[in-house]
Amino acid sequence: EELSHTLPMQKLYEKYQSASWIYGRTPDFDVELEHRFEWGHVQVGFHVQGGNVSRSVVYSDAMDAELIANLAPCFQGIPLNGTDLAQALRRDYKGSIPQEVDDLATWLETEWAKMF
Repeated sequence: EELSHTLPMQKLYEKYQSASWIYGRTPDFDVELEHRFEWGHVQVGFHVQGGNVSRSVVYSDAMDAELIANLAPCFQGIPLNGTDLAQALRRDYKGSIPQEVDDLATWLETEWAKMF
């Protein structure tokens, strides 16, 4: 009888200790890129429809969490190529472009050129 109570508890224990439960499941993207900069590690995921970014996500361990949170909306509706993505980032930060944004834009341009 004690075993019958233990088995359901064991299944719950296994579920709640799994990495997918603790950290959440990362959705699949059409294109995923990642890079380590001096200021932090960045992962960018793009969902694409008709050649344009329909949804994007930017993950980073950078100290400026607000800056990172504001990056993904910059890509919405932009054609999926390094030049256009970089221009979209720089356009949204007219005038004074934070170093992180400029680094990311430059990396997108050069990384894209290597991939395609």
